[in-house]
Amino acid sequence: MFRSAALVTRSVEVDLPAGVTVVKVTDLPPNVEPSNTVVEGSGDFTILADEIRDTWVEKAAGEEVKELSARLEELDKEIAELDVRIDEAAKRAELYRRMTPSFPKEGDKTFDTLTAEDCKRLLDTAESGMRSALQEAIELKDKRKKAADERDAVRKRLRQLGGKRRTKTVLVTVKAARAGKGTLRIVSFSGDCRWTSSYDARLVNENTCEVSYYADVTQRSGEEWKGVKLTLSTADVASLVLPPVLKKWALNLREAAEKGVTAAPRAPMENAAKFDRPAKPWGGGERGERVADTAARRGGGGVVVEFTVPGAVDIPPAATRRLLVKKLTFTGKLEREVMPRVQPYAFAVMETTNDSEYPLLPGEMRVFTGNELIGSRSFPLVMQGAKMKLYFGTDPAIEVKYRPVKHKEDKGRKTREIEFEWIMEITNRRSEAVAVKVIDALPRPAMDEIRVRSVKIRPRPDNDYEEDPYRLVKWSVTLQPSEKKVFTVSFKLTAPSDVELSWQGPWAGGVR
Repeated sequence: MFRSAALVTRSVEVDLPAGVTVVKVTDLPPNVEPSNTVVEGSGDFTILADEIRDTWVEKAAGEEVKELSARLEELDKEIAELDVRIDEAAKRAELYRRMTPSFPKEGDKTFDTLTAEDCKRLLDTAESGMRSALQEAIELKDKRKKAADERDAVRKRLRQLGGKRRTKTVLVTVKAARAGKGTLRIVSFSGDCRWTSSYDARLVNENTCEVSYYADVTQRSGEEWKGVKLTLSTADVASLVLPPVLKKWALNLREAAEKGVTAAPRAPMENAAKFDRPAKPWGGGERGERVADTAARRGGGGVVVEFTVPGAVDIPPAATRRLLVKKLTFTGKLEREVMPRVQPYAFAVMETTNDSEYPLLPGEMRVFTGNELIGSRSFPLVMQGAKMKLYFGTDPAIEVKYRPVKHKEDKGRKTREIEFEWIMEITNRRSEAVAVKVIDALPRPAMDEIRVRSVKIRPRPDNDYEEDPYRLVKWSVTLQPSEKKVFTVSFKLTAPSDVELSWQGPWAGGVR
C-alpha cells in the first residue's frame, strides 16, 4: 500500500487438467479494470488470454431488509388511513361553512322566523365546528408528511440493501501440458486506499522518550480485507514518475501607444513556471489495536521505505485501522524553554536526532508524560539523521515571572526618547536540577531615523543578538533545586517627534 493508493494481489490456487482451460475468478470489486489489472501465474502452464467482465449479483435479504419491509407496509397503511381522515375533516369544514347564515333579505321566508340571537347562535356553532375541523386537518396533514418522509427514507434504504450489486469476474484462459496445480495472481491498482502516519510521543525521563510510529490504514474498495498480508510503502505514486519542468520565464515591457499616456498593464505570462506537487496526505482514524513491530526495508536509495506488517490483518471497508509500524527510542537533553514576555510558562522540549533507519513522515502526534495525555500537535517530515524537537507541554514546577520596571517617554521638539526596562525571573521548584533556555528580543528598527541605544542586558547573553535576524536574546542556564535567576533588559529608543511608531511582532509596544 502506497501513501494514496494500493497494489492489490489476489492469489488463486487451481487444479488444471491437461489442455486448454478457462478459469473463472468471481466476486471481485468494481474497481478491477483492464487498465489497472494484470494477470500473472506460476506453475507448468501458459496464460493464453484474460478478460474482465461486469457481473451483477443479487443481494441476499437480511434481517434489516425484513424489518424495513414490514415497516414499509405499516407506513403505507398509516398514510392511507390519514388520507381518509384528512378528506373527512375537509368535508366537515365545508359543511360548517355552508351552515354559516347570511343576512336575511326582505321577502325571505326566514325573515319572520329567525331572530338576531338565532343567527348569532348558528354562526357561533358553524364557526366553532369549522375551526375544529380545519385544525384537525392541519394536524393530520403534519402526521402524513412525517410518515411520508419516513416512508421515503425506508424505500431509499431498501434500494441500497436490495436489488443487485456490481462485481467483476476475471476469465483466464490457460494451457497446461499435463494435469497439475497452478497459481494465478490478479494484480490490480486501486486508488481507493491510503495510509497516513501518526505518533504517540511519551516522555520516559529527562534524557529519554519513546515514540510509537503508527499507520492509519483506510481502504474504500467496497470489499472486506480479511487475513491480508500488508506491506506499507512511503512512496507516493503520484510524485515519482517525472520531475517538474521549469519553462521559460519571459519579462517584457509594453510601450504606451502615445506619449504621455500610461502604459497598459502587461499581459499575463503564459509560460510562467509551474510545478507539479503531490496531493496533501489524507489523515484521520481512531486509535486501534497494536501489532508487533514491522520489518523495514529501504528502497530507492533511502528515499522510499517499506514496512512489512507481520502476520495477517483485517481491514474493513470504509473504516480506518491503526497499526503499529515501529517503536522508537530517542535520547537527548530535556530543556525548558521560556519566553516570559510572551507567556508565563516553561515548555518542556527535547532536542534529539532521528537516528532510525527511515524517515518520519508528517502526521498527528499525541504527547504523553507517563500515561497522562498532554495534547496533540502536527508533526513535520524528519529525514534520517536530521535533528528534531519534541514538545511535552508546560512544566508547572518552573515558575516564570515578567515584571516591567520602566516605560518612560520624553518628547522634545524634534526627537522623542522612550526608555524601557524589565525584569524576568525563573525559579526551579523541582527537587533536581533542570536546564532552562530563556529567550527575549530587542526591537529592530526598520528606518535609520529610529535608533536603539544604551542597551544593557544582565547577565550577558550566550548569543550575539545583533547578528540574529529577529534580534533574539538567548540564555542557557542550569537551575539547581529552589534556585532563582533574574534577567534584566533595558534600552533607550529614539525617533523623530513627528512620526508615529508602529510596533510589529510578538511583543508589540515593547512591554505588556
